[in-house]
Amino acid sequence: MTAWQRGKLIFEDTSLREAAAEFNRYGRNEITIDGPVLGKLRVGGVFRIGDPSSFAQAMAKAYHLRIVNNGNTIVLTDKQTDSR
Repeated sequence: MTAWQRGKLIFEDTSLREAAAEFNRYGRNEITIDGPVLGKLRVGGVFRIGDPSSFAQAMAKAYHLRIVNNGNTIVLTDKQTDSR
């Protein structure tokens, strides 16, 4: 039985953009990557297909990214510090 049949996505040295696209094939919520540099970050691990939020949180923690939720879209972007 393949991983997707068990509800899992497995990534091994996959770009963040490719991993997000794979999640987008299966879920209602879409993951978008803000910027070409972030899209090239490398991803590895096993993730639940139906839980793009956990994937986004793991990527945000691993790469110090920010998550912006826009309705059914999860945007991963660079963390920006507030200069005020």
